[in-house]
Amino acid sequence: MPAARSRYRQALRSRDLRLILSAYLLDDTGSWAYNVVLAAYVFGRTGSPGWVAAVVSTRWITGVIVSGPAGVISDRYDRRRVVQLGALVSAAVAGVLTVLVAADAPLWTLLVCASALTVTSSVNRPASDALVPEVVSERDLSAANAIIATLQNLVVVLGPALGGLLLLTGTPAAGIGVNTVSFLLSALLFTLVGTRARGDAQPGEGMLSQLVQGWRVMVSHRTAFTLVLLMVLDSAVFGAASVFYGPLSLHVGTGANGYSYLIACQALGGVVGAALGDRLAARPRLAPVLIGGFLLECVPLAFVTATSSAVLVAMLQVLFGVGMVIIDVLGMTALQRDLPREVLGRANALMLGMVSAATAAASLVATVLLSAAGLTATVVAVGVGFPLLALLGIPTVRRNERMTELFVAQLSERVGLLQSLDLFAGASRTTLEQLGRAAKPESVEPGTVLIRQGDSADALLVLSEGTVHVQIEQDGRTHPRPDVTAPAYVGEIGLLRRIPRTATVRAATRCSLLRIEAAEFRAALDTSSASRSMVSLAGDRFARTDATVAAS
Repeated sequence: MPAARSRYRQALRSRDLRLILSAYLLDDTGSWAYNVVLAAYVFGRTGSPGWVAAVVSTRWITGVIVSGPAGVISDRYDRRRVVQLGALVSAAVAGVLTVLVAADAPLWTLLVCASALTVTSSVNRPASDALVPEVVSERDLSAANAIIATLQNLVVVLGPALGGLLLLTGTPAAGIGVNTVSFLLSALLFTLVGTRARGDAQPGEGMLSQLVQGWRVMVSHRTAFTLVLLMVLDSAVFGAASVFYGPLSLHVGTGANGYSYLIACQALGGVVGAALGDRLAARPRLAPVLIGGFLLECVPLAFVTATSSAVLVAMLQVLFGVGMVIIDVLGMTALQRDLPREVLGRANALMLGMVSAATAAASLVATVLLSAAGLTATVVAVGVGFPLLALLGIPTVRRNERMTELFVAQLSERVGLLQSLDLFAGASRTTLEQLGRAAKPESVEPGTVLIRQGDSADALLVLSEGTVHVQIEQDGRTHPRPDVTAPAYVGEIGLLRRIPRTATVRAATRCSLLRIEAAEFRAALDTSSASRSMVSLAGDRFARTDATVAAS
């Protein structure tokens, strides 16, 4: 556990991550409280479970429908601004809903307004989740996801508890109003986030084509896509369990309140599972971890009706929560590591849409099965059937593990090379990893012209092996400059000063290098401004190229 705490502290050194986590905690707690208060208010007015189901199902269906467009928006614009604007508009809609509840408006208006709130808030999670790998380094990514998973499970307890307290005041509008305030505070926190990042979806292009592109990229990354499918299956288990928790609580003699006890035990297990997920995500072999996670999640469910002990059933639900969150942490970390950052907003939204659809479908199937076959048959079907389905995805994970290991090793080598260069002194590890991901390895033979004076500055070249000659053409004469030997770099002057190439660079020996395109280099600087070493060293080299050029 001390090692886990150290990883958490390392991740939390990122100010932007702390702001994102704080916004998430406020936003999701307010949303859970709002859900509880709205359901209780509708039931109190109508006495009809059907109306409550209508409110809940309308939000689920709307969430699935808008998940695709929400992902495209998250990749079209600055993700920080997307979340900020989404939270502000959601606060306005939540304010209207507060007024409607206070005025006991017709129930159909509540349905419309609740659906509108789902639409406006749909961009928040895809965009904020896509920001996480931009604000922490690769080595801290699993720890950041584990912290998020911990907060998700705490919110499951805190949100409904807050909603229950608000109901005690006897003014449901106050409960809806809390959600309004939480959106405003979330928007305020995101104004303080310094990281700027966006995807490659361009405004004006077809939204459907951009969504299809994101889907194709996600499917092409087999390991990440398989883990996403396992997350969807994992969420389906939760959806099924939410249906039979009520009868299960009656089975063990805890009555109507037993439902909330079982949810709380599952959330407690999720807190433990988040810490384990962080540690397990660093393991080179994920297949055994995934199998273990699904067994922890599902097998306890198969045995819950074999006992009438409320304490034992509660302990089994803790194990259920541990397994569920292990899968979630592994899936989110794989998604963020394996997929290009340019499509991460769409991938997150597609994943959330699939999770919502699977949860709703599993709830429906479990309802039918519970009615037809009874409690024991339902829990056994879920506890045994879902792990068997999960096993179908394990071969794909095992086939791609070697490729993932190789990529991680290559990225580590590239970051080490960049760290050794004075140009990147003071640059954050997150920035170095972003550059390392963008770098394209090349090998060139002696005599190859790498940079030609006067050409546009299109890339930074980082030498890992070899030596290059540097010369300047001026007044019809060639002026040689000192050779550059690896580890070193060339081409930064034109990029940082946005001017044509100031010298010609030719390979003196066989060279191995990393090519970082201008757009990728500048994108990394956009997320983390150029270090002082970059600016001063570029200035020194610029001045040394030629006094006349420097003066101009």
